[in-house]
Amino acid sequence: MKIRYSELKNIILENNFHGKNLIVEGTSGSGKTTLAQEKYINMIEWEKIKSEDIMVFVLNSHQKIDWTSKMQFDLWGQFKIDTYNNFIIKELTKYWPIVEKNCDEVKEYMIKPEIIYQDTAVYMMEMLVDYFRKNRGYFLDIAEQSKKIAEEFINSMNISVLSLKELKNIGKTVYSSIRLKENKNTDNYTHMDEIIEHYTKSLLSSGSMDMSIAIYLYNKYLLNDKIYIERLSSIKYLIVDDVDQISKAQLKLLELIQERAENIYLFFNPQGGFCNYYGADIEYLDKCKLLSSERLKLEEHFLCSDNLYLFSNTLKLNCASVHIDLSSIFRSEMINKISEKVFNLMENGIDSDDICIISPVNDDILNYEMKTRFASESLNIKNLSKKNRLIDNIYIISIIIILSKCIGCIKHDFTKDDYRRFFSFVLGIDALKAYKLVENIMNFGEFTDLPDEMKNLIGSDASIKYYHILDFIKKCKYKYAKNEVNISRIIRLVFLDVLIDIDNSQQNIGICKNLSEFSEKFISSLKNFKTIENPQQKFIDFVRREAMDFYSRYDIEKMHIEDRGIIIGTPYSFLTSNMKCSVQIWTDIQSNMWCPRNIKEFSNSYLFKANWENGCIYTEQIEEKNRLHLLKLLTKALIKKCSKSIYLYGSEYSVNGYEQRGLLYNLITGE
Repeated sequence: MKIRYSELKNIILENNFHGKNLIVEGTSGSGKTTLAQEKYINMIEWEKIKSEDIMVFVLNSHQKIDWTSKMQFDLWGQFKIDTYNNFIIKELTKYWPIVEKNCDEVKEYMIKPEIIYQDTAVYMMEMLVDYFRKNRGYFLDIAEQSKKIAEEFINSMNISVLSLKELKNIGKTVYSSIRLKENKNTDNYTHMDEIIEHYTKSLLSSGSMDMSIAIYLYNKYLLNDKIYIERLSSIKYLIVDDVDQISKAQLKLLELIQERAENIYLFFNPQGGFCNYYGADIEYLDKCKLLSSERLKLEEHFLCSDNLYLFSNTLKLNCASVHIDLSSIFRSEMINKISEKVFNLMENGIDSDDICIISPVNDDILNYEMKTRFASESLNIKNLSKKNRLIDNIYIISIIIILSKCIGCIKHDFTKDDYRRFFSFVLGIDALKAYKLVENIMNFGEFTDLPDEMKNLIGSDASIKYYHILDFIKKCKYKYAKNEVNISRIIRLVFLDVLIDIDNSQQNIGICKNLSEFSEKFISSLKNFKTIENPQQKFIDFVRREAMDFYSRYDIEKMHIEDRGIIIGTPYSFLTSNMKCSVQIWTDIQSNMWCPRNIKEFSNSYLFKANWENGCIYTEQIEEKNRLHLLKLLTKALIKKCSKSIYLYGSEYSVNGYEQRGLLYNLITGE
């Protein structure tokens, strides 16, 4: 039954529907999230329902911030708005004794489990893969680096448990889907299962868990415990935004809550389900009992003009609001045209907040070029997902250099250029003076006293700061040896004692705080993984070579509430951020990265969906069908979140010099 937003709002606020379950169905931009938020506020303010009795599930941190920014929690009680992953981590922490009692693989008893997050999990898996490669000759025919193999292992584990499959035989499942098995080494997939089993047992035995193991434990132990299931009765009301993106594992939890809840409200997009990395399986969801309740369909579209709405259904380039420019030969030309278009749009009255640049992947070059070109205009660039290396931040490299000097067991191989940047930054001297300083005072990687001529060269202020750093290192080295400070504490002290007076330090408090907290979790996780020696050294190595910058909760809040500026994101990050804009600029529409291949050496998310039968061959025809289907879902959802204009840009050659003619290009141009 289709219905207008205003009518449906009255129905849902007044609970004027049959049964206890209601499904609100609508496409992107139809007002589902706004309606869900209005219902939540109404339940507390007018229906006088305690916030502690209402559970709200959202997709990710961006959506959680979007929800909480609209609430007045100082007037209400405890709120329960969370992602599925965060929810089960909290539940496992709270009810860990149930897992310890029933899981024989947990050997070391702890008050609460140690949580290992994605980057650390990949790094630990990478070390395992690297060990087995060097010591047992595994994967010698695979050209990929150990990190890439580790990422595929971790991703396959995540998708498997989200689909309620076991962590065992993942490699066997992947191998069974391959058509030309004679071209593959069977042992690689047996070794994959062996390494995953070793990884899982090592973590469990120490009372640690990454996200895949957490989901596995939650479903195997807590959701099979009668006492715990009864405690789910404390959730009397359930609201689920973007239910189309949830996994089979989350569905199982929702069904258990639904059996005991008084009312549930599900907000569903029948054209959604594109987040495979969240385990989305919309075909399975649409057939499940939970979604067989009363449905009311929103017929309007609020974020999209009528002609763009029509374009989203046809994808035919006869829409006056869609402009395409494929005249660029090289990618640099395309980026020039995009920046010119942004300037032109703002000159014509479009606010920077209303412009979103959609790139098929998180693109370092595009991000850098946009920041550089708009710096003189004092325009902020809001990148929805970071991809910068952590060590590229001068505050981070400075902390790591000082930290390495404070810890005796750390080997370091910083270059002269690393030290030059460090001294130039912390002492406030130019690059030439900093280079001469490095040449004169470095002694086998350690800082020495300043000769008189160097004091004269760099000046008294820099000399005083230099000796302050030497004194700081000496004190921290002593305290660390006496176990009076740990690495996390030293990181904070470096910032507060050495870096706090430098320009822009206030803007970098967040990233330094993140590093401090991350160091504690990282080192603790590696200590539990007992086969790994010298976790402090591993932490330094990880930050220097692999760690990527990341957004803290504060960063995301600032982006949603305070920051103003041009949005840059991938199709996924924009669609799942709950951000809105009136003008979209799509880059690289000739690139195949708009719909990357699902088939990888050790992973393929489609093999774990409910409708896939083990042993079936995943052919190229199936792959192309799935890629095209996913691409259509993404493009239609993007279009329905745009109210004015869409500008499509492409270049004949990619950044690597390859000629491009991707699926999106073919889909839109009809070629």
